[in-house]
Amino acid sequence: MKNKFVFPKEIYFKNSITKIEDVDEKGVVKFWFSRNGIQDGYKHVGNQGMFQKSINERISQIMHHKNHDTNIMPGVLTELLDLPEGGSATSKLILSTRDGLETYEQYKAMAEAGKSMPHSYHFDFVKPTLNEAIDAFINEKELQLREVVLLEVSTLTKDACNPLAVTQTIKSLELMSPEDLIIEDGFYKALLNSKFDNATLENLQKIKDNIEALIVKSRATTRQAIEPLFGLKFLTN
Repeated sequence: MKNKFVFPKEIYFKNSITKIEDVDEKGVVKFWFSRNGIQDGYKHVGNQGMFQKSINERISQIMHHKNHDTNIMPGVLTELLDLPEGGSATSKLILSTRDGLETYEQYKAMAEAGKSMPHSYHFDFVKPTLNEAIDAFINEKELQLREVVLLEVSTLTKDACNPLAVTQTIKSLELMSPEDLIIEDGFYKALLNSKFDNATLENLQKIKDNIEALIVKSRATTRQAIEPLFGLKFLTN
């Protein structure tokens, strides 16, 4: 008996780093959770209309989760749109819960710093069918997604972009350019003015201190590289 083919679990989740369109003071956030016309790592390409049947028939069953954790619901989806650019969601964050408030503060800080936010959605295949998807996967062919069952939309902070993970964040900061470090400095400044618990604020302060140290270091390195050039120019003249 042949072994049954097992599809990689990750293939049912589509991630994208997208712009936060709006965050208001009442905790309503509008964002893109997918983008059309862009081939992902599995050679899947999204198309307008692929979410429309789900939106029409089961919008009340589609949840807003965090990091695809069904135990974490930071907000309630109030609008889903299937647009030419991709899938758009509006969520009313539940500010009376820690998950909702923390997610709101992260969104607000990201928007203030002009940063994009990772989002994802969980789905099942319809058109193409699962068998067609398996065939495309095995043969490494492009797959056009025309209709899917949209199960949930997630805000991603785990791994992809977690402003509260000290060790991981500091490690990634060391690879940034001086210009990007300045943007990050503004981002963490906004987070420090947000409503987090004391332990979280202490972690954020550690990261911001590290950013400031890296900015100072980068400026010193730049000066060391430039000063010899001025001396060379003087001697040449």
